[in-house]
Amino acid sequence: MASKAVATATSYFSRAKAALDPAVKYVSSNYGAVLKANEQYIVKDPAAKANLGKQFLYTNLAEVPAELNAASAEWAALKKKIQTQAKDITLNEYGTYALFAAEAYAWFCVGEIVGRGFRFVDYDYE
Repeated sequence: MASKAVATATSYFSRAKAALDPAVKYVSSNYGAVLKANEQYIVKDPAAKANLGKQFLYTNLAEVPAELNAASAEWAALKKKIQTQAKDITLNEYGTYALFAAEAYAWFCVGEIVGRGFRFVDYDYE
């Protein structure tokens, strides 16, 4: 039984290696060219490099109010459309709304599972 498992694992490993070889060759041959072509984006100053994380965070946080306003406007438009033109909404639109709601719920569930330490049933109370 163990020899069959080892043979299967070896077979999968060789297949994965064969699939990865072209990508490894491509990346290793083009790595220097990509760095040279994008040299102006490389941060060499250690102080500036240390601030990149904070710059990224606060730049994105500064965009949150505008995105919330846009989301509120979209929600208001959707509510108005449902209240005034419910009969004119196509089944395709209803399906899109349902899929969006299902996706939002799925991401909520994923967040809950991650928050529980990848436990599906209960929190860790220790």
